[in-house]
Amino acid sequence: MPSWTATLSSIIFCAGATFAEAGVLAPDLDRFLYEAEAEEYVPVVVHLDSRADLGALAARLGAGGVIVDRRARHQQVVDQLQAHAARQQGHLRALLERRKAQGSVETYTPFWIANAIYVNALPEVINELVLAPGVATISYDTPLELVEPVAAQPAPENVTAGAESGLKDINAHRLWAQGYTGEGVLVSHLDTGADGNHESFGDRWRGHEPGVSPEEAFFDPVTGWTFPRDSGYHGTHTMGTICGMTPGDTIGVAFGATWIAAAVIDRVDLDRTMSDAILAFQWSADPDGDPGTVDDVPVVSSNSWGFSPIYHGVPHCDDAFWASMDGAEAAGVAIVFAAGNEGGGSKTLRTPADRITTSTNAFAVGALRPGSTSIASFSSRGPSGCDNVTIKPEVCAQGESVRSAMPGNSYGSLSGTSMACPHVAGAVALLNDINPDIEAARAKEILYETAVDLGTAGEDNTFGRGRIDLLAAGNMVASEMGGIYGVVQGAGAPLLGARVEDVGSAKFALTDTAGAYILSVVPGATYTIRASFYGYQDQEETVDVPPQTFVEVDFDLALAIDGTLAGVVTDSESGLALQGVEVEVLNTPLDPVFTDALGSYSLPVAGGASYDVSFAKLGWQPTLVEDVAIVEGQTTTLDLSLDPFPTIFVWEPDPTPISGNAIRGYYENRGKDVLVSSQIDLYGELTQFAMVFVCLGMSPNNYQIEPDGAEDLALVDFVEAGGGRLLFIEGGDFWAFDPATQIRAYFNIAGVGDGGNDLTRVLGAAGTPTEGLSLRYRGENSYVDRISPLGTAKTIWYNQTGGWIIGVMYKAPTGYTTIGQSFEIGGLGGAAALGGLPRLE
Repeated sequence: MPSWTATLSSIIFCAGATFAEAGVLAPDLDRFLYEAEAEEYVPVVVHLDSRADLGALAARLGAGGVIVDRRARHQQVVDQLQAHAARQQGHLRALLERRKAQGSVETYTPFWIANAIYVNALPEVINELVLAPGVATISYDTPLELVEPVAAQPAPENVTAGAESGLKDINAHRLWAQGYTGEGVLVSHLDTGADGNHESFGDRWRGHEPGVSPEEAFFDPVTGWTFPRDSGYHGTHTMGTICGMTPGDTIGVAFGATWIAAAVIDRVDLDRTMSDAILAFQWSADPDGDPGTVDDVPVVSSNSWGFSPIYHGVPHCDDAFWASMDGAEAAGVAIVFAAGNEGGGSKTLRTPADRITTSTNAFAVGALRPGSTSIASFSSRGPSGCDNVTIKPEVCAQGESVRSAMPGNSYGSLSGTSMACPHVAGAVALLNDINPDIEAARAKEILYETAVDLGTAGEDNTFGRGRIDLLAAGNMVASEMGGIYGVVQGAGAPLLGARVEDVGSAKFALTDTAGAYILSVVPGATYTIRASFYGYQDQEETVDVPPQTFVEVDFDLALAIDGTLAGVVTDSESGLALQGVEVEVLNTPLDPVFTDALGSYSLPVAGGASYDVSFAKLGWQPTLVEDVAIVEGQTTTLDLSLDPFPTIFVWEPDPTPISGNAIRGYYENRGKDVLVSSQIDLYGELTQFAMVFVCLGMSPNNYQIEPDGAEDLALVDFVEAGGGRLLFIEGGDFWAFDPATQIRAYFNIAGVGDGGNDLTRVLGAAGTPTEGLSLRYRGENSYVDRISPLGTAKTIWYNQTGGWIIGVMYKAPTGYTTIGQSFEIGGLGGAAALGGLPRLE
């Protein structure tokens, strides 16, 4: 049972949230605290509310057209991060030391990379911390999730001498021919470890070098190994793709590079957590603990882990690792992430790979099939869940059937975005071989800007900018880089979050608290730079950037005069006015407005700029109108017609589907529009439909809904919206065999048993829409759950053999209806096969 201490702490947290100085308790932690006993230590990460101003530091380093070398840049960044953390954390460290002496804190670890502190303490201390000055959020120390490969194959016995095809596809061999192999460059990854004895890269572990301690070459907070090992196989495979080679067999992009590794993912049988990853980023930013040295600092960190908002319950755009990533990258470590293996649906990237605060700061990598012109089916797609607009991933490389190292001097082929990501990490190493002082962010930008376009012309949510091209990227690096920096003010005051963009490209930067920004560009050209911030007039400046030069461009934006956006929204079929349409001007602080009974809307919008405007109403297809120009002091008229949305949605994740088309045919013959999809989130919120059918299939090919997962919760939101909605779920194991989901409670169905292989005929129940039906069953499997109605729910289908109940209908007092059955509606035979389906007439 939850302790009174934990219960009271939740109440105090909620009350404390109303005070300006109080922090915010993450929802996942609230649940753990509620379940914790008073004397149970709870691991958390305390995030403070201030960050070192790295943007301003970058601007200072580039001031006056001086190029700062990597060592000097690293020292100033680490010094500033450490000094800032020491200043901001002093009072909390003193408090934790006192509580540790009292026994209410087991341990705590300060992080300078992110201005955060790991704390393992009793609930009463966490209660105290959330009210402490300077605390922004407190999160549960969440377990990390490896982006597991989707397929594994043994390597072919007879390997053709030379380089793997994925390396040639990105033109790595063109840079090798010029002498750039990564020699003298240090690389790293956060993974399961790496086999330090592997023939393809073991001898280039930095820990072999004289005077280098193992602790600065292999980070292991789990078992304390001092020599690199792999707790599985994943890290050995990814490190092989970054830098592996044996004579006549090249598997790595930067095969001359030395390497270090942080073994913090999927270690032994213990969960590795958020704090491990933050520590690993901190370690990679300064492995030897001396800010004045840089030979220990890797130029890149490859990351094949993350949280799936679809399956792990972590929100899109979760910022738990952002400060760590920014700190490490400012110190010289380019951060790259696998996009995720969650498949072909939209908005499926893992977090933090879905981050979008600059065009490349969370560099997500998609996976290509061999031949590198088509995307792998498992590769996660954009847009970013941060704003549902920004295109993701950034780039792609081969990720299907990638041959690389496996522990024990063996080799194997794996598939996943985890296999694509290390291609990009190796590419960053080769660019550093060309220019050792290239900034981490700029190396990624160059790969992004020079990528080979694939798929739809231009950047898209499948390929991003396309396949990386090291020849083109290397040529751009060789031209040496310059940049534009400065400050954006509005009416004389610094603007936080102003956007500064290179007009005509996808490159942009956001200003920090001092209004400072830095935008990298290719030198020797003229650029048009635009600064924008809502409520102010856009301002453009033309600037010439000579080679090896940073040019200062400051902006002082004038306040904009409001214009008016107005119009009428109608139904495209009937021509009638639509009331209650939500009209929103995106990327502004303006609240949405709703059309009135005449379909009219009107709202003031800052003039002198263009905006994207969205129109949405349940039952109609949402529409986005881009680049609507608002003239100062004038009314801009934007009339629109919305297309009616289909009223019925069939979600059929069943790998061997037979019901979806039957349901669609039944309703389309009755004049209804039906959508059938294997993805639940392709069409937005389910509440825009009147009826949702879920077809899970039969064992052994049934689909299983994860309890408390995104799909489970989406179905709960649908039925709780009420309004006469109907939810139908069929599945042979869903009711009595699969793990309990939240949505099952809305059906008033009890799972009686796993059933038997005996369903040959389905009988309708008297007094229900199925009365009198007796239908032969030819479904994929006749082994179905036996179920029973609860409360006011009614039986609608029986199994003729044994009279077992296999279908139940429930009409809730709140207005929704549910139908649950343990067989496939598409498996019924006879002229009246679908007679039991609900009618809309």
